[in-house]
Amino acid sequence: MVRLATVREPADTSLLSEAATIYAALVQRCPQVTVYADRLASMQNLLDTGKNAFPDPRPDDSK
Repeated sequence: MVRLATVREPADTSLLSEAATIYAALVQRCPQVTVYADRLASMQNLLDTGKNAFPDPRPDDSK
């Protein structure tokens, strides 16, 4: 499931509703949007859990 946003203030509810409507329209017109959204959600999950989503490609010289 894709997390679009969190509601922190009452005014955020209308923005969240509008974003959900836009997202639904995009998915209807282009199903590939869900693939991109899932990838973004996976990346957000990695960032939220503190895992390094982009490991340093340089060799580890600490050995």
